[in-house]
Amino acid sequence: MLATAKKNREDIEAQAKSSKKEVSDAKKFLVEVEKRWEVIAIDIDDDMSTKKNDKERCKKLLVSVTGYQGANRYTIRSMVNEIGADWSDNLSRRNTHLVCEKAEAQKYTKALEWGIHVVSIEWLHHIVSR
Repeated sequence: MLATAKKNREDIEAQAKSSKKEVSDAKKFLVEVEKRWEVIAIDIDDDMSTKKNDKERCKKLLVSVTGYQGANRYTIRSMVNEIGADWSDNLSRRNTHLVCEKAEAQKYTKALEWGIHVVSIEWLHHIVSR
């Protein structure tokens, strides 16, 4: 019985350690995203010329995505099209932004290496909501 209790305690400690690491990794990811979060300046104005200028600025963006699959990926692609930006399935040095679910994977690493803005889905929601 003592051996079982000891094993249970070790299992619980291992799970707690794993959870702490996941939280730590998530916090690091958010810090990295916040550092690179670039929001296009938009005047809060109903003037159509302002909205037209915002769309013109978005035309200069080339966006790729990592970590999202299926319907989520399709939704992101639709949002990118909605703001007037270009979409790329493959990440290259030409990309301006990478919409990233987690701070991991090859696209994420390359984006950082190449100086590409790594942004969250919230960034894209913000742009679309304008």
